[in-house]
Amino acid sequence: MKRHYTSCSDCKNLIFKMFLKKYGIFNVNFEHKIEGVSLDLKNYQDKDFYKEIENIYNKLVEYRGYDQFLYKKGKSKTLKPVDFYVVSHNFVVELDEHQHFTKARLITLKEYPKNFKTGYNLNEWKEKCKNYNRKDNHPEDRDEYRAWADTIRDYIPKIKGFNDPTRRIFLGEKQYCKDFDFQSDESLGHFFKYIGMNNDK
Repeated sequence: MKRHYTSCSDCKNLIFKMFLKKYGIFNVNFEHKIEGVSLDLKNYQDKDFYKEIENIYNKLVEYRGYDQFLYKKGKSKTLKPVDFYVVSHNFVVELDEHQHFTKARLITLKEYPKNFKTGYNLNEWKEKCKNYNRKDNHPEDRDEYRAWADTIRDYIPKIKGFNDPTRRIFLGEKQYCKDFDFQSDESLGHFFKYIGMNNDK
């Protein structure tokens, strides 16, 4: 029996097709680079959420003492393309594999303000970080850099003035490519219910 991997391209394509069917082919951009999103903390000093992300950044530095995880030579300070972006509703969708669930990511999630709006179950994501506790030490501060980038992706609505929060879909527990059929309206409904978006228009 063929092993199923969390990085399964068929699963990612199925998820993308589900969003295309619901929101329309002209309203979903795959690997969209949302312009003007910087990873550099200093670029947000004039924003009302600066203190929030400054606190998160400082907690990451305190974690293992890597105070240059963002500023090392060669590190990109611009956010890479998001997994996809629903243009008509102005929200980002991120597909999280196991490597996103780390101690560093847990540290960032714990520091989100109580009134911070997420498009996923925050407590569930914290538990996944505790349960999977993945480590990627190549380079040594990779976990900090990834956790910071994920934080900025969650803050895209505040950065860009979007109304809807960043959505996240975990790729580790479901074989989307086998369990859902994008050609079926019934399956479409089951899919969006499963990812917690059944009430979205």
